[in-house]
Amino acid sequence: MWKSDKKGALLVVSFGTSYRETREKTIDAIEKALSERYPEYEIRRVFTSKKIIRILKERDGIYVDQVEDMLEKLWSEGCPEVILQPTYMTWGKEYEFLLQVVKTYEKHFTRCRVGAPVLSELQDYRQLADILLKETRECRDSRVAVVFMGHGTEETDNEAYRQMDAELKQRGYNNVYVGTFKGQPDFEAILEKIREQKDKVHQIILYPLMIAAGRHAVLDMSGDSETSWKMLAEKAGYQTTCRIKGLGEYPGVWALIGEHVEAAKGK
Repeated sequence: MWKSDKKGALLVVSFGTSYRETREKTIDAIEKALSERYPEYEIRRVFTSKKIIRILKERDGIYVDQVEDMLEKLWSEGCPEVILQPTYMTWGKEYEFLLQVVKTYEKHFTRCRVGAPVLSELQDYRQLADILLKETRECRDSRVAVVFMGHGTEETDNEAYRQMDAELKQRGYNNVYVGTFKGQPDFEAILEKIREQKDKVHQIILYPLMIAAGRHAVLDMSGDSETSWKMLAEKAGYQTTCRIKGLGEYPGVWALIGEHVEAAKGK
C-alpha cells in the first residue's frame, strides 16, 4: 500500500555523470526545479549508465537505481502513478530502451507515462535557441565563432543537431554552429565552415550541448589530447576558449523539461 502523501512518483531519468560538481549544477538542479514545480509527486533519481552507477557506488558510496530497479521498488511500495521524465537531448537508443522497459512495467501502475526528450517538437528547438542565445552573449560578436558540442551517434544522421544548427542560423547567427563528437557534423566540418569566413573570425568559443558537462565536455571538448575540439581549433590557428557549462545549469532548460512533464501528465 502506497504510504506516501504524494499522488505518485516523478522519476527524473538521466544518463548520469561521475563528475560531482557538474552533477550538482545540472542533474541536481533539474530535480530541484521539478520538485518545486510538482510538489504533489515524489522526485526520484534514475541513471541509465551502468558504468556510472558502478563508479559512484565503488568510489563514492553513492547508489543510484536503474530504471528497472526503481520501477520494481515503486511497484512493491504500491505507488499508483509514475511519470518518467528523461533528461536526454534527443530521441535515440537510450530513449527507445526506456520505452521498452516501461512497457514491461506499466501494467503494475494505475498510470505510467513517459515524457519526451528535450528536443522533440519544433517548439523545443525554438525555445532552446532562445535559451542558448540568451546564455551565450558571445554569439552577438561576429568576430567570434560559438560552437556547441552535442553527443551525437554514428548510427543516425544526427538530424536533431542539424535542425538545432539551422534554427540558430535562421535567426541570423551565422557565427554559431552545432556539431557532434560522434558522427556528423563533426568538428572538422565545422572548422571548414569557419575557414570560409576567412579573416572575419579570430576566436572560437566551445560549449557543450549536453545536459551535464561531464567526461565528454572535459576530455573530448576541452582536453589536451590531439583530437579534442580545443586542440583542433588551436592547431587551426584560432584563439580558443572552453565554457564547461552543461545545459542543465540553465533555468530555461529546467522549464523546458518541465513542459515535457506537463505533456506527459496529460497523456
